[in-house]
Amino acid sequence: MLRVTRWSPDTCGCVLEYEWDDALDENTRIHSFKRIIKACPEHAALAGKPLYDQVISENTRKNITFTEIQKAHPEVTSDNYLWFFDKKRELQISLVGVDLPEAAKQGLQTALDAKFGSGKVKVL
Repeated sequence: MLRVTRWSPDTCGCVLEYEWDDALDENTRIHSFKRIIKACPEHAALAGKPLYDQVISENTRKNITFTEIQKAHPEVTSDNYLWFFDKKRELQISLVGVDLPEAAKQGLQTALDAKFGSGKVKVL
């Protein structure tokens, strides 16, 4: 049966709905754009599926970035991971309470650039 979920990401103020089939296994099901309930100011220039795709991309990037940091530096917790999106929607991250050498930060930057492309994530 098709289900609809209303979702408000933690990366912006948008409210979105997507569809998914509960008959499919959780690991293989696909979420499909249904509609935009509310577009936040940062995404107001977009509409429909392009807005949905952008919000999903940003939220996924934020989450994957944290996972990649934890793989390289298991001592980093969600309490250490501070993030925000700048006006160009580049993810800006800093790690507080963890003393990473500059070389380690540069290594993270290089890995994140390789994963997402240059200009998508900035390690502060």
